[in-house]
Amino acid sequence: MSKVYLIGAGPGDPELVTLKALRLVREADAVIYDSLIPHEILDEAGSDAELIDVGKRMGREYKTQDVINDLIVETAGKYDRVVRLKGGDPFVFGRGGEEAIALEEAGIDYEVIPGVTSAVSVPEHAGIPVTHRKEARSFTVITGHTAAGSEIDYSAFSNIDGTLVFLMGLNNIPNIRDGLIRGGMDPEMPAAVISSGFAVNEKTVRGKLSDIEAKVKEAGLVSPAIIVVGKVTEHDFSGRKGRLTRIGIVGTDAFTGRMAERLEQSGAGAVVKQAVRVKLKKEEEGVKALKEALNDIEKYGYVLFASQNAIDMFFDAADEEKIDRRRFAGLKMAVVGGSTAKWLRKYGYDADIVPEDYTVEALAGQMAEELETEAAESGVMNKVLAIRAVKGNEILYKVFDERKIPYDKVMLYDSAGEQVMSADEIASLDWLIFGSGSGVDVFFSEMEKAGIKIPSGVKFACIGGPTADALARHGYGAAISAEKHTAAELAKLVAEQI
Repeated sequence: MSKVYLIGAGPGDPELVTLKALRLVREADAVIYDSLIPHEILDEAGSDAELIDVGKRMGREYKTQDVINDLIVETAGKYDRVVRLKGGDPFVFGRGGEEAIALEEAGIDYEVIPGVTSAVSVPEHAGIPVTHRKEARSFTVITGHTAAGSEIDYSAFSNIDGTLVFLMGLNNIPNIRDGLIRGGMDPEMPAAVISSGFAVNEKTVRGKLSDIEAKVKEAGLVSPAIIVVGKVTEHDFSGRKGRLTRIGIVGTDAFTGRMAERLEQSGAGAVVKQAVRVKLKKEEEGVKALKEALNDIEKYGYVLFASQNAIDMFFDAADEEKIDRRRFAGLKMAVVGGSTAKWLRKYGYDADIVPEDYTVEALAGQMAEELETEAAESGVMNKVLAIRAVKGNEILYKVFDERKIPYDKVMLYDSAGEQVMSADEIASLDWLIFGSGSGVDVFFSEMEKAGIKIPSGVKFACIGGPTADALARHGYGAAISAEKHTAAELAKLVAEQI
């Protein structure tokens, strides 16, 4: 029997989603999701799950609520487990009640999974407690955005003893202010507006009820925003010392996760998020070539992995072809660096070659030396199976060709980009970090497609010379180029300059 889960995904930070919500997303046959849902949560859905975007944003509504209600009912008729994923909490101005009524009328079973509401979490993230024992023993959450043709009498909230939290009201500040003052609230009452809560460009403006609109305009705040009125807005319990450095990372999810973790551990005082996601797409011809090589694996003496992705795809293809792992017994494995060696160990193999300098050039040189030594001793030059990206560093093949090392190259995957940050977030960045030359190309391609200009004051940090060279081809210089090609080293160098 079909069941729908109305799930709150929290305020935008993927780590603030509940464990139960994640489990249900992983188990879902279909996920119907709003805008502003972090892609990290959607990535938890199964590969066979249908993902349906019904996102609505101020000024550009994709689907009306009635259409969404009908879609949820229709989807429940097709699948057993349907997740309706909503920002914040389903019932705190999330229209979850309307969706529940539609399901009840259709006779469809459903369950509500609460989420962390932005009404409390966004002010809290900005350092504003919605309650404080001596200043506000209650708080009231009010919509600041009304449906067309309807009005809210904001004066009715003027004498509530506690904190007022207005959601979705950035463009309605004058009406909120005038209504509260008309109802008797002191124009000197402290107030604050938090824009883009939990985004990299989160910004808070504090003032008084009488001047908060002017300060918001001066600061250029954008939606989504939350307005808080009350004495508690004079506090800043964020624990931050000054403005946080804003860092965008361009790379795969794995690289982004490592960089963000290292920067957080450094205590650099930064807000770090993925700017453009580098996704890998398998090349059909490359997969075919790899499977052919796997079925004739004994003709190779070495397999070279230029990345963690190459390792995953190699063993995935081996499993698909039902290759007996004992056939790898005589195969030596070479990797480009320590992180890749660690990744290989997850599959039960230790790398035979890891260059001290984590570059493809160093790996090619060291492999050539070892192969030449082996050939001198045995009279046989072993062949290399090199598993690479389509746009991988060509110096590998140049070294092998010059030193007459026999090899087969498998161009297994290419890179594609997905813009994660909004244009406003990108415009606010202090640093952009790149993990590969292909990531650089993908980033600028995505920016060109979206018509986004790179902020003039941004600094660039790259892993290694080839990545810095790719950046230079786009007309930018790297402030940092880590000679040791690891996320830990690059994070350390960036932290030292923050």
